[in-house]
Amino acid sequence: MRKLVLLLGLTGVLALAFAVVARAVPPRHFPAEHVDESFLIEDECAFPVVLHVEGDLRETLFFDRQGNVTRVLRVSRTFG
Repeated sequence: MRKLVLLLGLTGVLALAFAVVARAVPPRHFPAEHVDESFLIEDECAFPVVLHVEGDLRETLFFDRQGNVTRVLRVSRTFG
C-alpha cells in the first residue's frame, strides 16, 4: 500500500512538471541567411590579418514562459 501511494504521488508530480514545460513559448526558427564578410584585424599581431567568413547561417531563438529570449542557437553546415 505504501508503494502504491508513493507511485501515485510521483506520477502526479511528473504530470505537473510536464504541464509546466508544455506552457513554455515554443522556439522560433529563422531561415538560412547567407553571410560573406571580410574583417581586417590589426591589433593582435605585428602585421594586419584579413579574416574572411562565408556560409549560410540558420538561427533559432528559445524563450522562457514570459517570452524573454533565453538562448540563441546559430547553426551552419557550410560556414567557414
